Amino acid sequence: MSIRPLLVLVVQRLRYYYYKSRGYDVDRSIQLQRRLNLDRANPKGIHIGKNTAITSQVTILSHHYPWKMEGNQYISHVDTYIGDNCLVGIGAIILAGVRIGNNVVVAAGSVVTKDVPSDVIVAGNPARVIKADIMMERLGSASGSPRVFVDRHPGVPSSAATNDVSDHASLVKDPA
Repeated sequence: MSIRPLLVLVVQRLRYYYYKSRGYDVDRSIQLQRRLNLDRANPKGIHIGKNTAITSQVTILSHHYPWKMEGNQYISHVDTYIGDNCLVGIGAIILAGVRIGNNVVVAAGSVVTKDVPSDVIVAGNPARVIKADIMMERLGSASGSPRVFVDRHPGVPSSAATNDVSDHASLVKDPA
């Protein structure tokens, strides 16, 4: 039997406890890779849901600088949410105050500037929906196997078509 799966599990637990001790709101089931840039100015403002994978070199912000004016007050610290069963690709940047829904894939190198609905794939700078109505499978095993996404209704056009999806219809191949 290989010792590697055990080492992977130990490293993931250490990363979880490290970020939890710094004040980040992370679930025990998440997978965190190396070289993350999580906002240190407002660690309590970063919330990451269950069974979510955050890959290397991802930046997640939870403060505005310079401060943002809301009404008659300057606001600097905001909450940034990443839902359950998400995958954030290598080098993605998630700006402060963004809410990412459940079952979302954020492509590598994407810059998320606005809220993202559930069950979509987003990519680009700024990130836009390129595929809707997906279903994520459960997070991979401790061996580090990747998660995959599948169409909820193969062969049927997405019922959740939005302007963002129709703008990128040429990027999505229909199985028909």
